[in-house]
Amino acid sequence: MLILLILFYVLFPVVIIYACQKLSALNKVGTVAVAYGAGLILGNLGILPPEAAQAQNLVTMVTVPLSLPLLLFSSNLKSWFRLAPKTMLAMVLGFSGVISTLLSAAWLFRPWLPQTWQVAGMLLGDYVGGTPNLVSVGTALHVDSSLLVLTNAYDIVISTTMFLVLLFVAPSLLQRFLPPFQGAKQHEAHLDTQAEFESYAGVLARATMPQLLGGILLSALILAISGWLSTFVPPSATTATVILSVTTLGVLASLIPTVNKLPHTFQAGLYLILVFSFTVASMAKFEHFQDTNLALPLLIITAVYGSFLSIAALAALFRIDADTTLITITALIFAPPIVPVIAGVIKNKAVILSGLTIGIIGYALGNYLGIFLAYLIASW
Repeated sequence: MLILLILFYVLFPVVIIYACQKLSALNKVGTVAVAYGAGLILGNLGILPPEAAQAQNLVTMVTVPLSLPLLLFSSNLKSWFRLAPKTMLAMVLGFSGVISTLLSAAWLFRPWLPQTWQVAGMLLGDYVGGTPNLVSVGTALHVDSSLLVLTNAYDIVISTTMFLVLLFVAPSLLQRFLPPFQGAKQHEAHLDTQAEFESYAGVLARATMPQLLGGILLSALILAISGWLSTFVPPSATTATVILSVTTLGVLASLIPTVNKLPHTFQAGLYLILVFSFTVASMAKFEHFQDTNLALPLLIITAVYGSFLSIAALAALFRIDADTTLITITALIFAPPIVPVIAGVIKNKAVILSGLTIGIIGYALGNYLGIFLAYLIASW
């Protein structure tokens, strides 16, 4: 029964991916959000056997650290340092805006939410990187599964309202206070591999399957090395050491051309995040939502809208143009797949590559910054 449950948790996300590909409404929601929703429904039907708890713990323990190197193998570290100075400045200002907002929100809400330090760390990982970083930071900080699911659920709902702001309000608002974009608004030529983050087309092709399996084995080796390194630190720091080690080794491995060119490794890593999301959501109960401390959604509202305002204010101070600022906010608060959408709204495809690169850098840095911020707040 335990083996069957593990196989179920590992394979059911295939159904989720298929459903999202066939139904446009689900596809707009996103595979990760659908995985959380399906897991919540499953966990509250009362049909899971007693062995489910053990299977859930095993799956959640392995999937996150195994996914991180896969998500990073296709990164181009060298291109990060070739960013135009303006874009690099916008990225630094974006990081600074999110961090300062979360520090302020943590100070404000800590009296009402004891886990503020964990929530702030997860949100920083999420806004600098994405959902994989939120999950990774939460795992490193030993966040309770219910709190992790609640944080992600509220963030999805509240970020959706911010997405509407980016679509209909932010472009004209930022253009009033920030300089106009300088340069031709042209199409970028390097979008295909980065714009389709959630595309699983060709993942199971015979021609590329051996290379993909090689990437998975390399990720497993990195996880094993990270586990060995964690034996040299106190038990309380074991999980955080594993997460940071697999992130570092994954980035270093991406510098090897053969590894960097392995096909579909990002999709394989994202699939493991889907497995985690579905599994951890099935561990949460609806009664946890009924007893939610209102400080949690209020903190997330402050984090989302405060980050937007902080980044915009810093951009005005350093005279960053409106289009670059908007695409930076999109890449950070949301994720790289949303960058082309907002670029289409402002009719400026020239900023897409910058936005995608900022988002990819965020995937690599999100774990470090999130864990550091959490322990910084905890030390207050």
